[in-house]
Amino acid sequence: MLRVGVDRLLDADLTALSGVEVAELLAALEVQRRRLDAVDVAVLAEADCRGVAGEYAQTGTPELVMTLCRVDPAESRRRTEAARTLGPRRTVTGEPLPPILAASADALRAGAVSATQVDVVTRCLGRLERVPDLPMAEVAPVVERVLLDAAQHEHPGLLARTAQAIITRLDPDGVEPNDEQAQRRRDFGLRKHPDGTSTPTGRFTPDATATIEAILDSLSAPIPAGEDGIPDDRTAGQRRHDALLDALKRLLRSGTLPDAGAAPVTVIVTVKQGVARTGHGDTWTMPDVLRYLDCAEIITVVENDLDGVIAYGRTKRLATPGQRRALAARDGGCSFPACTRPAAWCEAHHVIPWIDGGNTDLINLCLVCPFHHGVFEKAGWRVDMINGHPWWTPPPWIDPARKPRRNTAHHPPDLDFTSEDRPRVYSVMQLRDGRCRPRRHSAGPTASVAGPMPALVGVTLRGRGRSRPG
Repeated sequence: MLRVGVDRLLDADLTALSGVEVAELLAALEVQRRRLDAVDVAVLAEADCRGVAGEYAQTGTPELVMTLCRVDPAESRRRTEAARTLGPRRTVTGEPLPPILAASADALRAGAVSATQVDVVTRCLGRLERVPDLPMAEVAPVVERVLLDAAQHEHPGLLARTAQAIITRLDPDGVEPNDEQAQRRRDFGLRKHPDGTSTPTGRFTPDATATIEAILDSLSAPIPAGEDGIPDDRTAGQRRHDALLDALKRLLRSGTLPDAGAAPVTVIVTVKQGVARTGHGDTWTMPDVLRYLDCAEIITVVENDLDGVIAYGRTKRLATPGQRRALAARDGGCSFPACTRPAAWCEAHHVIPWIDGGNTDLINLCLVCPFHHGVFEKAGWRVDMINGHPWWTPPPWIDPARKPRRNTAHHPPDLDFTSEDRPRVYSVMQLRDGRCRPRRHSAGPTASVAGPMPALVGVTLRGRGRSRPG
């Protein structure tokens, strides 16, 4: 029956469907794909319980999956562990038991979450099990519920970030060894190639990573199409490469670098018989030399041949640098749902248009990337400010109920550790003197520190957890 249904879909004429119908079919297929993962869990759990692997001369269920399904060892182990965590169980006497993570199993069976999202939940709980003195019998159901709720609007990457935030809240002292290890492992180098190019190698510390990301965000945005209508055709990797080169050239031109060998930092290029070589022995083409002449101090030796937050009202149309910093701290980037473009790539959008009397105030501004700024109205979306934050209302063909949505790609959702079925909740575990002490949930103080725009390096402190790059 399953094969017949798939065959019908494969033979269907998709060209006869409208765009909305194609999108609805895609969403429906994803739900059934997830439910098939739940079927896989049930089948593998039964095979594991019966010991079917021995009948095929295999040492265990992972090896059976690898042999029969021709998947790699990591995938076979992942699927077997999922079956043991989410599948039905039986006692020694054959009585049925619920899955270990019953709520996750139910969500997967309903197609509300994917197997990858459930993997995030499982890994988070596994990490918390290693926290000393943490009462997992009370903590685990709450954490599982929070993550399953977040999975309704976060893809696995964002869900992993939320899981890490939970781990940090429950085990704040666990970060110290990682910081020390990051400092010990920091490294950087260039592996040069014969044609003058190089491959960067190494490992950056968190602060170096945040600084580099801020520079790349500032300089790697796609160049808007000009009068000719031709868009920026560079890949994201190429734009980041060009942004790093631009930043380094700006640094060279700034004159702020310390002397090297008792002389100002200078790129020395020696040209001999049409071949250009730098002081480090790298070979350049002549077009490379000519391009560099315009942006750095080069000595060519020829041998032979880079405030406060104020509401300005109607006197200004464009957001000030102070307002831009505040928008970056509040929105974190493009405020359109699920968009991950950073603040430095975005424009300040008037919720009530300027031409209709909208003020250039923070309560009337939100960050939107150039792409969504140009298409959201045509696509039927509307933005409104609710409690000081931009919320986006989808068109009826996307959500008939037109329920407003907020983008959580840049700021994790507030972690709600409340529970209706018990009066006391171990929401945040404070580790003091080697002992865990539970306290009631508290939103905690919120503060933000933002650097200069557009190259913004921000730190947002939520509760008493770890700081993170903004």
